[in-house]
Amino acid sequence: MKTMGLSAMLDRVNAVLVAALLLFAPVEASASQGALSSPTTGTVSGLQLTNTYNNALDALNTLNSGATAPTNQLSGLPSLGNHWLNTTSAPYPDGIYDGAQYIKPWWVDPTNHLAIMQIGGGTASIASATTTDLCSVPQASLTITGTITITGFGSSCPAGSFKVITFGASLTLTYNATSLIIPGAANVITAAGDIALAQSLGSGNWSIVSYTPANGQALINAAVDLGTLLYSTAINPPSSKYLAAYGQAISRTTYSALLAATTITQSVTRTNGSPTLTGFTDTTQIRAGAPIEGTGIPTSTTIVSCASTTCTMSANAISSGTANASVFPHGNGDGSTTFNIAHCDGAVLYGRNNMSGTPSSRLSSTYTINSPNALGASIGVQNITLAQTNVPNYALSISISDPGHSHVASSLTALAGTAAVAVPQTSPTANVLSASGTINLNSITTNSSTTGITASANSGGSGTPFGTVSPGLTENCFMRVLP
Repeated sequence: MKTMGLSAMLDRVNAVLVAALLLFAPVEASASQGALSSPTTGTVSGLQLTNTYNNALDALNTLNSGATAPTNQLSGLPSLGNHWLNTTSAPYPDGIYDGAQYIKPWWVDPTNHLAIMQIGGGTASIASATTTDLCSVPQASLTITGTITITGFGSSCPAGSFKVITFGASLTLTYNATSLIIPGAANVITAAGDIALAQSLGSGNWSIVSYTPANGQALINAAVDLGTLLYSTAINPPSSKYLAAYGQAISRTTYSALLAATTITQSVTRTNGSPTLTGFTDTTQIRAGAPIEGTGIPTSTTIVSCASTTCTMSANAISSGTANASVFPHGNGDGSTTFNIAHCDGAVLYGRNNMSGTPSSRLSSTYTINSPNALGASIGVQNITLAQTNVPNYALSISISDPGHSHVASSLTALAGTAAVAVPQTSPTANVLSASGTINLNSITTNSSTTGITASANSGGSGTPFGTVSPGLTENCFMRVLP
């Protein structure tokens, strides 16, 4: 039989004891920072060796708990990955040595029996991309740089992960009900300094839990809804949620919520080769000239007129069927990717004339350019040129100039100068009255006269238009275009 040396025997005993102690060794509270190595010199009894292992295992079991940093490693210095539960004061930080210092991912609260976790540590930057994979970097606090539109945050993060995002510039976060849920269910145009807290839902789906604009305004302001026009003395729009409203074309994608709020969409029936659309539930807000889009409707088609549940288009339908059609009160942009907003430049706003369903008597199409009943109608001009039919009835004052002449009087009296003169009516040739000066034609009836009398009325006027603009102020007009 081969004899085992003492050293080899001790090594085997040590190994067996370590394995046994890992399963059964009692924990001694006094050894929470016990030596993590066994003696390598001198005589060591089995009991001493057992106590050494017990103390070492207890130190590992209690994360080297104590009020001072442990020095129980072989070198006396901490090694990468060493734990230390600092019991100086509660809550106790649990540190992990990173090669230079202890970092603290969580704290132990012995009073309330809680583990206090931090979301993450450190900061990092990540460039914006269509899919900006937030978990491609480990840090929890990220700054997204660039201006590329973002449609997703990637699928690297497990469900339940959080990321704190600071935006470095203006870009568009594209809302999606499944993959990128955003408060307000609408796209967000970020600004530098905006902060968002995003939670991974797993499988590449994310939810923006909170969003704080850098300007301090609420992401959603219920007091000012989409499409609201604000007259303001401010030089610039109050935030990225507003645009100056001068009828410009804007993106149907970026401003999808505004598009839905300001477009009249109804299910209608069309007939191939006919300009008539039927089945409208409400035509009261549709104006003549408004663009209309839909299945079977040619491009650049507009509304000619509407009555009750029927509208006539400027072009014939190119197919038959029933589908949604959209009317654009302020214009449909390029017909596919953009649409127009209201243009309030140089205009005073009037309330639509038949909001109750019945036109009011305040505005009438008789006196407006377009019908005041529909949306987006231009109804006034800044000046008017009067026509003769606009002038009220009146009596003209006529002046007659008499250079001297004679009348054959048919009455017995005539007026010469200022005195009444009797004229004997012996014969037509004898009844002649010579007079000069002003003659009152209402006082004499004549049956003949000689030439020389002229009559004229004062003339005037130039046909120059006169203004109809009331005194006012010109200020900026902004529209809320994002939630």
